[in-house]
Amino acid sequence: MPDANLDLAETYFHAAKQRFGFLHTSPTDIQCFLLAGSYHRHAIRPLQAWFCYQQAACRLEVRLRSLCREQWTADDNYHNLESRLYWSCIQVEHEMQAELPLWGSGLESLGYSDPFPKFNRRAAPASYDEMEEDQDFSVKPAFELDGTEEERGWKFYIASICNRRTINDLTCDMWRQGEKAWAKDIPGLLNKILGAENVITSWYKLSPNMVKIYPELPTDSPRYRISLAGIMSRKDNPDLRFFFRGRYHMALERTYRPAFYMAMHFQSMPTFIKNNHQVWAEVFSLSQKAIDNCVLLIPNYFYQFRHEWLWNVIRASFACALHIIAVVLYQLEASRDPNTWQLRVPPNWPALVRMSIRTMKLWARESIDLEVMRSTLERMYQGTCRLANVRPDLHLL
Repeated sequence: MPDANLDLAETYFHAAKQRFGFLHTSPTDIQCFLLAGSYHRHAIRPLQAWFCYQQAACRLEVRLRSLCREQWTADDNYHNLESRLYWSCIQVEHEMQAELPLWGSGLESLGYSDPFPKFNRRAAPASYDEMEEDQDFSVKPAFELDGTEEERGWKFYIASICNRRTINDLTCDMWRQGEKAWAKDIPGLLNKILGAENVITSWYKLSPNMVKIYPELPTDSPRYRISLAGIMSRKDNPDLRFFFRGRYHMALERTYRPAFYMAMHFQSMPTFIKNNHQVWAEVFSLSQKAIDNCVLLIPNYFYQFRHEWLWNVIRASFACALHIIAVVLYQLEASRDPNTWQLRVPPNWPALVRMSIRTMKLWARESIDLEVMRSTLERMYQGTCRLANVRPDLHLL
């Protein structure tokens, strides 16, 4: 959706929106609401996108329950369309709930489909008469993918579902009881962080050809499933590489954040907790990883094109800028006491924070919360520069 055509896109969208809902629980109507949610996300309207996704999920649930199947199976006449709609609803809910603390539709609790969608190589139907009545007016695809391309696309699809479900589960496990629980059991928190780090790294780095290397690995193994996400080829689409690299760094940022929080509050901890040097060595090691990850993430998200995850990545860039400001302020205090734990401040930290501000500035006119974030971060940056005796160089924004 080029920015030059935004007004035209809005006109067409509002015309199409008047026809939503007339087909009730048909797959076509569910697809329309999913596509409308995707449009709102491109336009940085997350709440409107959420309403559309909830409509899609609600209609799909009514459709599935009305089928009265003893055990739901994918409808062959739709080429697993119901299964794909189910997984699309699940995926977008997880994507949105990563940033919006809203209740889900409960669709996942239906137990409709397998743990992951199945790859199905089936040719297009010979006649549209084979399809259900409410699908008679469907448009044929303009091209057909060959088997290799289709299978690779399916792996990307599964990998994104796997990543989001895994990260949400790990985050809920670590953050369920909040910061007070972290301070009560720091060793337990560290074990969870290290386990999550291992899962995320495996998801990102393992090659899809892992089965050839480890033929004894069962296909229902979680390690096999996460290996499908390996993006190692230089021939892959650069947007897909950006997508998976961004997911990887964003997942690490959320995973390291509890350790970083503990490090920033080290001075306020009770003495008997601060005396456990082995634990705090691990906390500050993970905190340094958090900072190094933020240094990579901010430039990676300074990507000036409109995409569906724009709102999420801007918020991630904002969070990373706050990490960097926090470590600068911590180190200003820690440098006065050589006996306390130290963290390495990125030498180019002013430029990184300015880049994050510029990222928000590019899109702030389209979303009020992004403008609030930009102005807040800019004030925090100016205040930190004064304390650190550094020129803010705001004219470079």
